[in-house]
Amino acid sequence: TLPRGDVALDFGLGYGHAPFGSGSVSGFGLNVEVAGGITHDLELGLRTGFRLDDGGQTTQADRYGRPFDTETYGTGNERAANPELRLRYTVARGAHVALGLEARAYLPFETGTHFGIMPAVPIIFRLGTVRIDTGIYVPILFDDPTRSFVSIPVHLWIQASPTFWLGPLTGIRLNDQNGHNAWPFGFGIGSAVARMVD
Repeated sequence: TLPRGDVALDFGLGYGHAPFGSGSVSGFGLNVEVAGGITHDLELGLRTGFRLDDGGQTTQADRYGRPFDTETYGTGNERAANPELRLRYTVARGAHVALGLEARAYLPFETGTHFGIMPAVPIIFRLGTVRIDTGIYVPILFDDPTRSFVSIPVHLWIQASPTFWLGPLTGIRLNDQNGHNAWPFGFGIGSAVARMVD
């Protein structure tokens, strides 16, 4: 969580590419987040996305502009993604581990989408130059019928230098509707270009 009184405004540019019809489609999206520390252990946040072109709408490219918190559910394919309201509380914080409780609400502004919630228990492990972001996330989408998932992301970040980090992004998603599970995999690279800009 952010310290009390601190505010963070985050932008991320995403590029999506996917099969479409007999070919493929590509496009860009912009992730926009604002968060503020209410107390030392409590943070309030809001996030949404904007699809910058037709390909960005089709691929929901704003999702790829979410570099650390990739858990995204309940969005459609309009120019602006459903906003997501988040409240996060730090339960325990130590030299090597941090444990939190989180609640999110998905607001259905996009056509054909429905309200949703997501209770979560985010966990961060730090060992020297290595950080692991994981936890248990349970999105519940009040569609017809209601859908729910269990997601356990595992993001391994290696601080290669004071301003450069990289690592694999994986995890497991358990689907209660059709019994299909997913093992997403990706790779992230980040750099701090200034004290307040990554």
